[in-house]
Amino acid sequence: MPKAKKTGRFEKTLLGVPMKHAVHIAVGLIVVAMALPGPALADDRILGRWDSQSRSKGGIGSMLHFRGDGTVDVTVGAMLDFKYRTAGNRLYLDLGTETFGPIEYSIKGNTLIRKDPKAGTASEASRVAGSAPPVPTIVGTWRSSHPTGADLVEEFLPDGVLLYRVPFRTDRGRFQADGSTLSMQIPRRPRTYIATYRVEGNVMVVTYRHDGKEERYMRVEQAPIIVTTKFSHE
Repeated sequence: MPKAKKTGRFEKTLLGVPMKHAVHIAVGLIVVAMALPGPALADDRILGRWDSQSRSKGGIGSMLHFRGDGTVDVTVGAMLDFKYRTAGNRLYLDLGTETFGPIEYSIKGNTLIRKDPKAGTASEASRVAGSAPPVPTIVGTWRSSHPTGADLVEEFLPDGVLLYRVPFRTDRGRFQADGSTLSMQIPRRPRTYIATYRVEGNVMVVTYRHDGKEERYMRVEQAPIIVTTKFSHE
């Protein structure tokens, strides 16, 4: 070990460099490292939110949200897609196999109030921040409490589609995508999920290797990601 130069006192050294100088050098290196860009994502087409079109008979499906920093949120919950229309203060819903309405509704500030004369029920939902259009309308994202106690998120899209979501759980992990192969590592899950995938416009087709199952996901651009309050990594 080189000896420190004596200047009336002994200075501690780091690999022969006075400690105070070494600290300045280290800080400088950290600043430079923070300024450098991270590794580029091989396939940025999958960034954003994707809702599964393949669901159980009970309407259970999953939502994937890929971020540019390599993290992914996987949310499992009840998922229904309605067609909706409004006429005055009346709301009509069409599930394909069943219709609902007329439902009386009104909007007071950031609160959506609905009354179903036939069922004799009433409910309120709060608009999610950032989802309000310039003119007050039902279009946007509304959050309330489902009868089960879980969150209920309803996303009224401008094209007349209502995404009705009751998220049960969200797990956060990491992913890699190279244009044909997707891998996801989710804490507390039994395996690393590896799949082949292809993106066809707003549809992503994913085939998982562990069971050969094919899942179809639809891109959701106009609505924010649904995130529950607890993550598996916390």
